[in-house]
Amino acid sequence: MSPKRATSSSIVARGLGRLGEIVSLLVETLRALGGLHRHRERLWSELAGIGIGSVIFIMATSTFMGIIVVSQTATQINRTIPDLTLLGAGFIRIMTSEMVPLIAGLMMSARVGSGIASEVASMVVTEQMDALRLANTDPVEYIIAPKLVASLIAVPVVGLLGLTAAIIAGAAVSWSVYDVHPSTFLNFRYTYGHHLLACMVKLLTFGAIIPIAAVIEGFRTGRKGAFSVGQSATRGVIVSSFFIFMADLTLSLLQLGIWGA
Repeated sequence: MSPKRATSSSIVARGLGRLGEIVSLLVETLRALGGLHRHRERLWSELAGIGIGSVIFIMATSTFMGIIVVSQTATQINRTIPDLTLLGAGFIRIMTSEMVPLIAGLMMSARVGSGIASEVASMVVTEQMDALRLANTDPVEYIIAPKLVASLIAVPVVGLLGLTAAIIAGAAVSWSVYDVHPSTFLNFRYTYGHHLLACMVKLLTFGAIIPIAAVIEGFRTGRKGAFSVGQSATRGVIVSSFFIFMADLTLSLLQLGIWGA
């Protein structure tokens, strides 16, 4: 086998291994949700940290993205067919089904995934996981389950707020710069129910990927010692972002296969 093929096979094997770990831990965490009522304070704390702490960040990012996409799209349309009456219709559709879910997932991965990975790595290094087991407390139930539930709630909510911010920003720019009135811009003729469904499914999927992938990287790096705790944040973001892209591509292809464009 050539070195290139060996390297490619190794990368694929590692990717599949990570995917298997994510699925396995996700299943284990879902089984542990039955005991989540014993840790309500941790759940509320995670909701505040993951959700409320990310609202401004995601809305600002989505606003900038909305401005960029509207400006670039309007410029290209004016160069070919100077008719911007359908600018809003196309913009709202692409932001709903593709852009905002992906941007929200990646930004939440950067903000939340790094923190979760560092936290778990620190707990592994300081043997807090072992202490929880000695206290007859399941680490999955106590640590991971609240993060998963909080992420599954926070990511879709924050993503929809980001979508709203992006549409408002797009409408404002199209009116002030390109003289497209909001009543014309806010056109949902190309946005159907399955586009909103795809948006929600993606946000929920990303909400599950972020904490699980970050926890796995936290465990991996934490076992290497204290010097590797700093690396866990970077690895948590990289791995969760990679699987977010993979999930986004898979769900987009599935959407095209079921409903078409």
